[in-house]
Amino acid sequence: MSREENRAFITLARYSDMQARDCQQLIGICQGLIADNDVNQKEAEFLLHWLKNNPEIAATYPANILTERLVEFFEDGIIDDEESKDLLEILHRMTGEGKINCDEKRSISLGFDDPAPSVCFIGEYFCLTGEFREFKRRDVERILTQAGAFIKNNVLKTLPMYLVVGELCTAEWKFSNYGRKIEKAMAYRDEGYPIKIIPEKHMWSELDKIAGVVLDKASEVGKG
Repeated sequence: MSREENRAFITLARYSDMQARDCQQLIGICQGLIADNDVNQKEAEFLLHWLKNNPEIAATYPANILTERLVEFFEDGIIDDEESKDLLEILHRMTGEGKINCDEKRSISLGFDDPAPSVCFIGEYFCLTGEFREFKRRDVERILTQAGAFIKNNVLKTLPMYLVVGELCTAEWKFSNYGRKIEKAMAYRDEGYPIKIIPEKHMWSELDKIAGVVLDKASEVGKG
């Protein structure tokens, strides 16, 4: 590696470290705002101000969704009760701080296609990310393969593809490879590439429409 390349690598690494610290700071701010299970006007204004002052973070997933919603909420200058509830829900999902304290693992729904698309399986490409509620990932892959699908390890913009997001995650998901796959898929989708992002639950629902696939999936998994 040349001196110039080494310098560029160090600069990039430092930038990544700074970005990670800023992400952690954003999560800390969000956790503080939802501590009383309510988000008022001043708190929402502070959050939007912080995001505008940190444009690199505001442009990355899932902060970009939060920023877009805040801008939308403030179009009329005020946040009403319904918008406050929506914002509270978004912050709960971002931080992994579920309203029901039953487990450290949470379900997330940010970034999914809305409305949820019809899912074809035969000859289609699927990429899986996250931890799945129903089965281990290798077993989910086996079921999809049985349904006629092809599995890819990464999201590719060169192929029409479904990214299936496992319903379980930890509070650190947004800094993991899990979160980065979602961010990558969203970026490709926003650029017009045929990427669909769906939750595990929707995938199972669509599989249920295929006779004989899901009805016997548990026994098929057990054969491995």
